Order: sequence, then C-alpha cells, then structure tokens
Amino acid sequence: MSEIRHERTILQQRDLKLRAATYIVTILITILVLSPFVIWLTTAGIDSETSELQKFLKDPLKRVLRYWKQTVDFCESPLFVSLGNSAIVTGSTCVGCMYISALTAYGLTAYEWKFRKAVSTFVIIVMMLPPTMSYIGYYKMVQDLHLINNLAMVILPAVASPITVFFMKMYLQATFSKELVESARIDGAGEFRIFNQLILPMLKPAVATQLIFCFSQSWYDTYLPSILLIKEEFRTYAVAWNVYIIKPIVITVAPPIIVYLFCARHIVEGVALGSVKQ
Repeated sequence: MSEIRHERTILQQRDLKLRAATYIVTILITILVLSPFVIWLTTAGIDSETSELQKFLKDPLKRVLRYWKQTVDFCESPLFVSLGNSAIVTGSTCVGCMYISALTAYGLTAYEWKFRKAVSTFVIIVMMLPPTMSYIGYYKMVQDLHLINNLAMVILPAVASPITVFFMKMYLQATFSKELVESARIDGAGEFRIFNQLILPMLKPAVATQLIFCFSQSWYDTYLPSILLIKEEFRTYAVAWNVYIIKPIVITVAPPIIVYLFCARHIVEGVALGSVKQ
C-alpha cells in the first residue's frame, strides 16, 4: 500500500508541475500577444509623449469631463451619422452574406444536379480573383443606373462572398447527414424549413467563424464606400474617420472585438461537438 501511495504522490506532483508549466507558458504567450495592442490602445492618437492612460491617472476627474465633452461633440458631429451608416452597411452585409452563403453551400452539398461541379469550380476560381478587379466596371454600372450615394450598392457586392461559400461548403461536407434531411422530408418539412431549422444550427461554428472576418472587412472597408458614397450624409464610419478631427478610437476597435467575443463561444462549442462525434 505504501508503494502505491508513493507512486500516486509522484504522479500528482508530476501533474501539478505540468499544469504549472502550462499556465506559466500560456500567461507569457498571452502577455506577448496582447502587449502591442494595449500599448497602441493607450497611446494611439496622442501627439505628446505622455500617453492617454498616464494623463487619466494623473487627473481622473479632468479627463472624465473631457471625455464627456468629446462624447457630446461626437454625437453632434457628422461622424455620428456615419456611424449609423456603418451599422446599417455592416449589419446588412453580415446577415445577407451568412445566410446566402450558407444557402448556396447547402445547395452545392445536399442536391444532385447537372452543373453542380461546374458551379463549385467557378466559386473556387472567383475566390482566387481580387475583388478590386471588378470595381471599375461595377462603379460604371452604378453610375449608369444613377445609384451613387446608395448604401445598398455597397452592401450587395459584399453579400456575394465566394470564400465564405467555399468555407461553409467544406464544413457542411464534413457534418452533413443525408438521412436526417430525408427523415425531415418524410415528416412533411419543406426545403426552407429544413434549411432554417436543421442546416443553419449545424453550420453555427462555420457561420461564427466567417462572421468575424465578414464584420471586420465590412466595418473597416474604405475602398468601395469612398467611391460610391460621395455625399457627407452617406459616408461610412471608416471613410469619415479620415476626414474629421474628432476620432474616438474605442468606437473604431470595440465593435469587431465584441463580435469576436460573441462568436468565439460558438466556435469552441463546434470544435468540442466535432471532437465528440469523432
């Protein structure tokens, strides 16, 4: 019995050392990754050698009052209107891109039809082409249709995302269950009901992953909005950021971080679910 206890004690000590080493390495890597971001966040937009964090710690009340005045000025500036435009463009782009891409991926995976392989190959080819190649022709078309300064013209090209379709198709091929769909059809469910209630929940990890990239790309996009949204009241936040003097950095970086924190949980759940299935 004493030998068994001794071996158990050795194993517990070894496990404790391994955990301690894992935590130390993880903490060091976390500090290494986050330190540039923290330094940028505390010093960005500061002209003097003193960072914003140092100024706040030196006189908190004065800085809070100044932040409040800057917030009021921001809400009364055209930049606040551009923030609403960005919310409309980014929100519509993300919803439309995720749903249409998932629907396209489902059609390329679940159905047998004549040109399925050709369409899949076409998606891959388009995915390899830079989107800026088509912007000149697209701008000419929008100009001929007299749709300049229309937010929908910025949303529509971003909704069609070949790389999102390809990613969701690859994910769906690994998780798709034809028997589940056939049983739902036998129970009388329609195709859109099957997609909305069975396929979309199955694609949740893939949607969460692509939503992070789609949101960041749309939120920070300046190329297409700058050539299609000319009037001041239609500018997006990323374009207006380069025009106005008042530049609240927190508003710029906070939305993508919030979206990432919201989606990360679903990504982890999907990875855990996949490991259990395997």
